[in-house]
Amino acid sequence: MDVVDLFTYAFAVASISLTVTRSKIFERPRVRIQEKFKWVGELISCPYCFSHWVSLILVIMYRPSFLPHVWMPLDITITAFIIVGMGAIIIGVVSRILFRDPTQEEIITKMRSAIKILKSKTKTHNHINVGEQK
Repeated sequence: MDVVDLFTYAFAVASISLTVTRSKIFERPRVRIQEKFKWVGELISCPYCFSHWVSLILVIMYRPSFLPHVWMPLDITITAFIIVGMGAIIIGVVSRILFRDPTQEEIITKMRSAIKILKSKTKTHNHINVGEQK
């Protein structure tokens, strides 16, 4: 397997994983599965987790190999993890660009507001203490 093949498989794994775990078209099935089967629901909600299974299926079906053949189960496992590693980089980049988690944005905004409130209270408190000492 050459580098072009590796990137091809990695892009396929990343694309399939992101589509199933993050796209709106799969949102309803994800919610239903999460309600019925917690473990499987968590699996199909995490692009990195799901990419392992996608990679393993692709490696079993297409039999790409980066290494000399030693023992088929080991060859399949290592090849799948190589593809997952490259796919994880792609998933990370695409997730940062396309899929911003609104809950994280909300948490950051709330934390910034809380810090501003604390700073203003600290300034007010320090100002009162200084005035009382006179």
